[in-house]
Amino acid sequence: MGAIGLIDDDDVDVSNLQRQVIHTSAAVGRPKVDSAAAAIRALNPDVEVIPHRTRLTAENALGLLDGWDVVIDGTDNFPTRYLVNDASVMLGLPLVHGAVLGFNGQVGVFDAQRGPCYRCLHPTPPPAGSVLSCAEAGVLGVLPGIIGTMQAAEALKLVIGGGQPLLGRLAMLDAWGARLREIPVAKNPACPVCGDDPSITELSAPADLPVHSPDSLTLMRSHAHGPPGDDSHRQPAGSTSGSHSHLPRFRRPESPGTRASDRLRRRAEGAPGERRATGAAGRARGRRGGARTDGWRPAYPTARGGGADGRAG
Repeated sequence: MGAIGLIDDDDVDVSNLQRQVIHTSAAVGRPKVDSAAAAIRALNPDVEVIPHRTRLTAENALGLLDGWDVVIDGTDNFPTRYLVNDASVMLGLPLVHGAVLGFNGQVGVFDAQRGPCYRCLHPTPPPAGSVLSCAEAGVLGVLPGIIGTMQAAEALKLVIGGGQPLLGRLAMLDAWGARLREIPVAKNPACPVCGDDPSITELSAPADLPVHSPDSLTLMRSHAHGPPGDDSHRQPAGSTSGSHSHLPRFRRPESPGTRASDRLRRRAEGAPGERRATGAAGRARGRRGGARTDGWRPAYPTARGGGADGRAG
C-alpha cells in the first residue's frame, strides 16, 4: 500500500493489548492512531500514514471514506456498523466485514455494485439488549488476529484482482471447535439501502451508540493512486482493483464481578447458560447448497473482527 489512513478517537488501554496486537505496553495512554502509525512506519517507512483522531459520524463518514477503495469494517456496535455499510453503498465501495464474539468469528465481502450489502443480510439492527456484548460474552484473545488476517486477505484480493473474494459469501469460524464453514448471501431487492427502491438515501446519526465505544478507521491506498478525492484512480464498476481498509477499534469496560476470561472458560467447559452466543449459528451447521429460505440469519457478533493489524475492541 502506498498510503494508510487511520481514524480513531480512542487511546490505548492495557486491556486492549491481548488482542490489538499493533499496540504495545509502551503505548498505553497514547492515541491509538499515533501508536498504530508508529508501528506501521517502523515496519515500512515508505508507506504514507494519515492519522485522523476523530470518531466516525453521519456528518463526516462520506468525506472520510471517499477517495479510498476498500473499507475493512471491524466495528463492535451496530449503529456504527450500519453507518459504515450505508456510507460504503453510497460511495460505491466494497466493504470487507469482520466480527468476533466469544469463540466465533465471521468474514465476508459486501459490494452493492456486484452483490449484496450488509443490510441485505441484516436489514435492521437487532433490538437493544438482544445480543450479548463482548463485556458479557468475552472474546478469545487470538480470534481478532485470525479474523483480521482473513479480512486482510480479502482486501488484498480486491486490490490485486483475481482470486475469489468472499462476495456473496459469509465465512464463519468456530475457533474452539476448529471448524470453518460458509453460507451464501444473496442480494435483497427489497434492501432499504441498495435495493430496487431504497428508503435510505442519506446518512443519519447512529442511535444508541455506546458511550464507551470509540470508533476508528484505517484507510489504504496503493502507490498508483492519487490523493483522497482524486477520482483518476477509480476503477469501473465490477473492477477488483484498489484498497481502503476500515478498522474501528473499541475499548469495552469489564462488567463488574465477572471477568471475560472466566466466562470464556465456563463456556468452553459447557457451563449452563453460556452458549447463547453460538446457538443461532449452530442451527445452520451441516446445511449445504443454496441460500436459506426459512428466515434464518447468522448470529450477530458484536465485537470487531480486527483489521490487517488484528485489533479488536
